[in-house]
Amino acid sequence: MDATTDTPNGLLRNRSAHMDNLQRLRTELPALNPKDAQRAENSMANLMQQVYDIDEQLRIKSQQSAQWSAA
Repeated sequence: MDATTDTPNGLLRNRSAHMDNLQRLRTELPALNPKDAQRAENSMANLMQQVYDIDEQLRIKSQQSAQWSAA
């Protein structure tokens, strides 16, 4: 991840973009042929993993922030 996405705001922007892309794929999925539907499902799984990874990074940053403010 680059420095611009390493901030909480950058992570949240990326998360939002991934969620928007997931919604688009879900909307288009019924109209896709089987091959493209499989590719879309694979993309959706990849995007969800990225969202989970971002959520974990945000959780860690939140804990670090709480520790710093308590010190």
